[in-house]
Amino acid sequence: MAVETVILDACCTLNLSATSRIEVILRRLPYEFTVGSWGRREAQWLSVPDLEERESVDLEPLIRAGVLTEEELRDRAEEALFVELGLTLADGEAEAAALAISRGYVLATDDRKARRVVAERHPSARLTGTLELLHAWQSAAAPSEAEVADALRRISERATYRPRRTHPLYTWWSDLMGE
Repeated sequence: MAVETVILDACCTLNLSATSRIEVILRRLPYEFTVGSWGRREAQWLSVPDLEERESVDLEPLIRAGVLTEEELRDRAEEALFVELGLTLADGEAEAAALAISRGYVLATDDRKARRVVAERHPSARLTGTLELLHAWQSAAAPSEAEVADALRRISERATYRPRRTHPLYTWWSDLMGE
């Protein structure tokens, strides 16, 4: 049976990088992970809590280790889909969505607009996001609650991600964050 591929957009790449456990998380999930070249270029910096500095994101070790691959648009149909989606989405989200739609990948994005546009225009596309991936990691790897809470805290502080109250996993996130 083939392993499903999940393509991470820039925001999910940043969120997972912010955990300081991205390699462990990606290795424990039953997927192959990829990132588009635009998304990789956009996922450059994380905040450093309590400092006015940023920390660079280096995906090269993950690529060398075979945990993450980088993909590019490879034909006119993918390029046309990228251009179409790029009229309403940022380049990284448009590229990830185009690759997901054309290649049958699961699109990992937390961008509300990208999720809405993809769902409306391509209803068969499958979507996931940061919290869904971390919840699956918790189920698959059984890290301690403290480790999961630390990962979520790091995402909140370093990637400035907070789920909306309407997110299906908001209560899980809120409980682990002690809110």
